[in-house]
Amino acid sequence: MHQRGLTLIELLATVAILAILLHLAMPSFRQLINSNRQDVMANELLVALRGARTAAITRQSPVIIQPLEGNWAFGWRMIADASGKGLSDPDNPVLVVRQSGGKVRIVPNSRLAGWVRFNSLGTPAYAGASPGNGSLYICDDDAGKMHTRVVVAPVGRIRLDKRPGDSGDLCASTNGLDA
Repeated sequence: MHQRGLTLIELLATVAILAILLHLAMPSFRQLINSNRQDVMANELLVALRGARTAAITRQSPVIIQPLEGNWAFGWRMIADASGKGLSDPDNPVLVVRQSGGKVRIVPNSRLAGWVRFNSLGTPAYAGASPGNGSLYICDDDAGKMHTRVVVAPVGRIRLDKRPGDSGDLCASTNGLDA
């Protein structure tokens, strides 16, 4: 009976070709993973901000949502402002705390740098900032541009904006608080 198998040279050639193909595929795979992380974070922020607005409307009292450790990439905390004293009252009930790994770079504009407070009508007010659109830029660090932007309109509508190359893109800046 004659056995058929691979020689050592054939096996090494196959492994070398496989290694080359994997090396070529890795950047695309890494980019796919990063894009997926950015999409997930944008959707989580959208849901969290909409949840805070909905909670304020249904409770008929203000609700504050703020970034953990001053950075939206690490997560957020939603607080019912029962006393009306805002974040200075430690007795205000915490509704939700969401922690994140900080793997996605999020740059807020000046309105969303500290916190956003939704009143009983769902209208936002910002920490020390004038009314206007609050934006959270989910950045693609590989491209140095915005991947997605979560926008809070002055009337309270919260939406995603995926227009690349937006002139208000703060992802190229270091701190994001320029606008």
